Amino acid sequence: MIDIISIEELDRLANASEGPCVSIFLPTRHVGEERSQDRIRLKNAVTRAHTELVALGMRAPDATEFLAEVAALPGDADFWNHLDDGLAVFVNRSEIRRFRVALPLEEFVVVADRFHVKPVVPVLSTGATFHVLALSQNQVRLLRGSRHRVSEMDLGRIPSSLADALRYDDRERQLQSHSATRVGTGRVSAAFHGQGGAHEHDTSDLERFLSAVDVGLRQVDGVTASPLVLAGVASTVTRFRHLSRHPRIVDGGIDGDSVALSERELHDRAWPLVEPIFDRARQRAATHVESGAAAVTTTVRDTLIAAHGGRVEAAFVPIGVHRWGTFDADRWEIDERDERQPGDRDLLDAIAAATLEHRGELYVVEPDEVPGPGVVAAELRYRA
Repeated sequence: MIDIISIEELDRLANASEGPCVSIFLPTRHVGEERSQDRIRLKNAVTRAHTELVALGMRAPDATEFLAEVAALPGDADFWNHLDDGLAVFVNRSEIRRFRVALPLEEFVVVADRFHVKPVVPVLSTGATFHVLALSQNQVRLLRGSRHRVSEMDLGRIPSSLADALRYDDRERQLQSHSATRVGTGRVSAAFHGQGGAHEHDTSDLERFLSAVDVGLRQVDGVTASPLVLAGVASTVTRFRHLSRHPRIVDGGIDGDSVALSERELHDRAWPLVEPIFDRARQRAATHVESGAAAVTTTVRDTLIAAHGGRVEAAFVPIGVHRWGTFDADRWEIDERDERQPGDRDLLDAIAAATLEHRGELYVVEPDEVPGPGVVAAELRYRA
């Protein structure tokens, strides 16, 4: 099972200020005895979080109560029977959020005044997220995809089928009444004319169904910001493509009975359609950084200040690398340290969160894939 993380959800987590904030990341296994090891890893992570909370001044009993809900997770059999490649847990005084993600996360615990979100950013970062709309008159499916897989989403206000879209329609309302003919008694004799034959009825119903799908689709968080792959029989897909107002429908599509295709089959057929789009955008941004054709930054300090001010057009942040310190956003003061101290935040994580918050393009990449000479790089929208 995969849990859906939206950009809005990540923004909210990254900017939560009810510290202390505990962030726990673990690689997880889907089946077999390895799951018992996952539970042990989580117990150990809770112990480390407890130690850090006490180091920050929290009383030990209060730290135990603070972590009680996440400490109970190892005993939740249903939860452990539905794992994915990675587990992320975020807990502060007001909530606990758990995400099972299609990413093998590094085992890691951070306690700071903000949540640490960078490990799960690749689920949402540019070049990682797209959607598949599987269209059939009998069933509509919406899926969010990454380089690794696709997973079905809740439809929200999208009708689940043609019958669902039309279930409130009264067929008689398709008839138009007029009072042009009056009879001698003074009564109005209503004359009716229909909308054509059965074929025209079918066409009209399909158009209303697809229009309702399009309206509902554009109300789902994050859908219009990422490429959309259409799946279904050619005639239905062509009509939807013609009437839809979605700005990023991908050329081509997945032809055939979309209802019969598994998530794995949909991913395997959709990814070749979107991969070139992601690669072109990423390469264009990297070229701008390396050539100096645009305003760029290649230091942690300059990039964090630019990202927080909303000036980053595209940022490259290395996965698995950390730069610890503190950032006072009100005074624009940054203290970067060689070694982590209690309460420190990963400044690279702060860059990632701020870039997403201001809707810049974010590429979380391997360290040797960051363009330029620094540990981080960004193309700016404009110079300060």
